[in-house]
Amino acid sequence: MPLIYTHIPTPYSDFTKTPNKTLAWCQYHASQVQKIFNCKDSLRANLLPFRDFEQCLNLKITSENSDELYSITLNAAGEFGADITESDFDVYDLVEAVHMIGILTQLLDLKVSIGNTRELERRSELAKLSRSQIKLVESDTDSKDN
Repeated sequence: MPLIYTHIPTPYSDFTKTPNKTLAWCQYHASQVQKIFNCKDSLRANLLPFRDFEQCLNLKITSENSDELYSITLNAAGEFGADITESDFDVYDLVEAVHMIGILTQLLDLKVSIGNTRELERRSELAKLSRSQIKLVESDTDSKDN
């Protein structure tokens, strides 16, 4: 017999249903970033998903012209945090977290990279080697086919 759910909570994940608390959180943190960094600076951010006690997204915002760092962590805790000034904030789920990161990205015109960029840079060197090895193998097989 299939399970029947009598109540499935619906996260506020589209712009027409974005709760005021979500918008207030985004506006507050966008204003904090603008205070820390020169508004004319080009801002970059790195989005890193990870697991702690729950699934989380961490967004580290930096600027080319500053050593400052603004870090935000959104935790999928099944509820909204109480204090919008907190940069380590509980949200309903990762859908809501991605939605909030999207709003911040638009408000601050962020250039966002995703994942552990240092690890990706290290692995890109390995990928270059692998691609060159693949080409060697392909050219060896091509010459054998002819």
